[in-house]
Amino acid sequence: MPAAANDAPHAPWWHVDPATGRSAAEGTWAVPSAEIVGYLWTYRRFVPTPVLDRLTEKALAELRTAPARLDLHDFLAWQRLAGALTGCHREAVLRRLSASLRKTLEAPDAWGRCGAEPIAIAPAPDAPFYDPLADLVTANLDARIRTRDPVGGWWPNRRWAAYPEAWEEARRAWAGFLTVRLLKTFRDFGRL
Repeated sequence: MPAAANDAPHAPWWHVDPATGRSAAEGTWAVPSAEIVGYLWTYRRFVPTPVLDRLTEKALAELRTAPARLDLHDFLAWQRLAGALTGCHREAVLRRLSASLRKTLEAPDAWGRCGAEPIAIAPAPDAPFYDPLADLVTANLDARIRTRDPVGGWWPNRRWAAYPEAWEEARRAWAGFLTVRLLKTFRDFGRL
């Protein structure tokens, strides 16, 4: 993040610390690097093989040193990388994520609060981690249906206290995003 981002309305986790030159959202290698390596795999015909090999080895080395409990955003970045990989690389990433799966998930009373809820990790029945989470996904879907507002949507549960006017605009945009994402998930599970 450029330090100039501090001069515009932004979420607290995007605030750049002048002492480190980094924001809280830039805390790990996985976000966005693992996901970017996944995109390079998706478009590998445009990426020189030695470059892709070097980046893949870097990604696998980073994953081996990642903490046992992954942040949701890190988990999802690694999961997106796994979705683009093939063979033993894909299996290595999925195996490592499987070891972190239960540690990464939030308890049911925290679902819907930007943490790792089952439907974030397994948003469809064909998701790699659906089978081990099937019971929790069903409970999570039921819980999220109960949190729908009277108009039929879902709203973000955070706010940008330092920028109340900008937050209202961002809040409406995020409500649209959250609602569409949840409706797609409900559709994929036959819950609409």
